[in-house]
Amino acid sequence: MKVAFTEIGGCGGCSLSFLRASAQFPENWELVYHPLQLDVSEFPDDVDILFAGGAVCAQDNESIDLLALLREKSKTVVAFGSCAAIGGIMRFFVRGRQKPKQWQATHLPLSQFIKCDLSVVGCPPPPQSIKKLISNLSALPKTRFDPFKKMTEISYVSCFNLLDEVINAKLCVGCGLCEVSCPTLAIQIIDGVPEFIVEKCIRCGVCYARCPQIIKKWKRQEEQNAKFSG
Repeated sequence: MKVAFTEIGGCGGCSLSFLRASAQFPENWELVYHPLQLDVSEFPDDVDILFAGGAVCAQDNESIDLLALLREKSKTVVAFGSCAAIGGIMRFFVRGRQKPKQWQATHLPLSQFIKCDLSVVGCPPPPQSIKKLISNLSALPKTRFDPFKKMTEISYVSCFNLLDEVINAKLCVGCGLCEVSCPTLAIQIIDGVPEFIVEKCIRCGVCYARCPQIIKKWKRQEEQNAKFSG
């Protein structure tokens, strides 16, 4: 399996996170492209799995064209990190009435420009999520339900989605996974219920993607879809 990584735009955190995760790669995985680790100037033509990080500037036609080319050269594309998967913190760029520079203009997740097969959120993605992602990519036969595939259907998510779909719906059991998953400590469990410090939320979506109640909801949806299609 030929594996590649690229980052269209971002802070570089996902790139470093991916390098740390490469120690967990199966023996039959070969890293053939990574701008920081490998001295390879051209992207290979026959990549099995491309991990792509960073949101894309909607006004940057050069990056959009490059992304489309990489999609053509890759069998499977994984939106790696919250910026790539749902826009993440790059959605915060440009406030006020100043005229933006190109790198400050509207940034969108990769799915707005190309088809992504899987998405993993995180700023950067936590080790547990990467380990599960690698396991799912390596599994034969493929598991019927894959949360990383389901995540490609979501273009934007924050703690407010968790509030609406789980907490206000009286589904929260106070397990604390959202609290330990938050990279900015924006969530605290008080009296068994998550409380959000909205000013600290960077819209990474990890709390939502790791919530057991959300996973149960996704599985029920998959089962219902399978029942109707069958």
